[in-house]
Amino acid sequence: MVETAPPSPSGRRARDLAAATPETRNRYADLLRVASIFVVVVGHWLMAVLEYEDGSFVGKNLLEIATWTHILTWIFQVMPIFFIVGGFTNAGSWRSASRRGVSYATWLRARSARLLGPALVFVAFWTVLPMLAVLVGLPSGMARTGGREVALPVWFLAVYLLTVAAVPPLLAAHQRYGVRVLVAVAAGAATVDAMRYWLDVGWIGVLNYAFVWLAILELGFLWREARSLASGGSRGPWPAPGSRPWRCSPPCSTTRSR
Repeated sequence: MVETAPPSPSGRRARDLAAATPETRNRYADLLRVASIFVVVVGHWLMAVLEYEDGSFVGKNLLEIATWTHILTWIFQVMPIFFIVGGFTNAGSWRSASRRGVSYATWLRARSARLLGPALVFVAFWTVLPMLAVLVGLPSGMARTGGREVALPVWFLAVYLLTVAAVPPLLAAHQRYGVRVLVAVAAGAATVDAMRYWLDVGWIGVLNYAFVWLAILELGFLWREARSLASGGSRGPWPAPGSRPWRCSPPCSTTRSR
């Protein structure tokens, strides 16, 4: 008889988490999110190049050194997928919270904490590591440049947090106007680009941090709605017509439209 080794603690924990996951959770969305984060992390690690020039270390971008890599940024462009999944999951999260009478502020604080907790650990690690590197003899310029280049990818967290905060009012707008919301924000992005590149109004480009990512967030809403309709349900995450769910506070609740 062949004896099998008992599962490791990490293996048991993974199985316990899988067993506790409700059947209604979309595991495909989780897979997309994990895959997107993995590609982003690996891609930024590969792009960060540390060179020694004229007696000091300089951080460079691989895209500037090897131009053939430009096409890879299109093939492995996964950031929109991350925001689409964010629209899908946050729509469901807000719907669940509002039905339980959770206020907008409480919901947003909980969603933000889930993002900022790991981010703060990451930032703290790359703040302390360069200091330790200098203590063991590495040049201070190398330590500072390396830490700065590695921590650079966290820029998207600020944008993502802003889109999370926009979920409840954007959902309410979608409930009332449907796909016209997507058309409106996409048109806003196109207008900003036209003014930026044709009229040379450079500063206005910052507005597309809102228009572009909100448009992609809308795709996540549409995905969730389409999935709900395909399974024979109602319009899924959308609040009842005429309600103002982003202003919900206990003991109010948002009921699903039938």
